[in-house]
Amino acid sequence: YMDEFLASHRDLRLNVVMANHNHFIDRWLVGTDWRKSTNKQMYWALGSIVAQGLAPKGIIPYLIEDVHNHARAYGYNDSLRILDWELGLHGDKAANGSRGNINQFKNLNTKTVTGHSHSPGREDGALVVGTLTKRRLGYNDGLSSWLESNVLIYPNGKAHHINIVKGKFTTLF
Repeated sequence: YMDEFLASHRDLRLNVVMANHNHFIDRWLVGTDWRKSTNKQMYWALGSIVAQGLAPKGIIPYLIEDVHNHARAYGYNDSLRILDWELGLHGDKAANGSRGNINQFKNLNTKTVTGHSHSPGREDGALVVGTLTKRRLGYNDGLSSWLESNVLIYPNGKAHHINIVKGKFTTLF
């Protein structure tokens, strides 16, 4: 789906930040015994890219930039700044490799927009977007604060949430 999405949006300049979602395949390559894998061909194809040193930011960033010249992929140590906002953090990692959360990001010396928690939030200069996926994915049963939500950053540096409730947009939070 990622490749189809990127291909269908060639008219846009897209930025993709490193996240636990796309880091999963890197962990699979390191943690899999290829002899026992049911995906030996994929393992060898992707593993050879990594072994040649072609994917220092990860295999997904490599594949994105190798195929889609309108998209830039960022690694965990890269910065994506828009005005005074840091957008290069998915939010799964924070200080010293610890698990990220809004309380850590609000204490940084820069404003941030992250998305890892899938629930919109705002604490001081730390904003968290929601999700644009289905809200019930099979592993998140029970109560949920997930909400379809994005953040807009205006040319004057102000930012606010755009929440999507039952298919309608609202800025109320």
